[in-house]
Amino acid sequence: MDDPASGASGRNEGLVVMGRYFKMVRDTVGKNLSEVRPDLDTDGRKQLASRFAKVYCQAAYQNAELIEQAIEAHGFRCDYNRAGWVQARTEEEQKSLRISARLAEKSGCDDWTMIESSEARKLTGMR
Repeated sequence: MDDPASGASGRNEGLVVMGRYFKMVRDTVGKNLSEVRPDLDTDGRKQLASRFAKVYCQAAYQNAELIEQAIEAHGFRCDYNRAGWVQARTEEEQKSLRISARLAEKSGCDDWTMIESSEARKLTGMR
């Protein structure tokens, strides 16, 4: 082993995930709003949770931009690559992922693309 500290493992790899968790954030916030905001009706809590999720996702996009700018400005040699990512899911998990992508797109966070497994194989070589 020439350089035992080279490469990335699960402990030292840095991933910049762009905030494609609109549904998860919305649902998590929504669960707590009945206690925190009892003054709002169900629709009001849903709207507030959706607004929060949208701001969360937008902040995540901005964070990724800031990280990329800092890497360039300081000349960090870290093999930074912003080429996208693929989420492989079971059929049951895909249902939730489709809902999340649709909700995110509706809120303006529309950088998701749903592709079939054959297309993923063609683009990435994944099996």
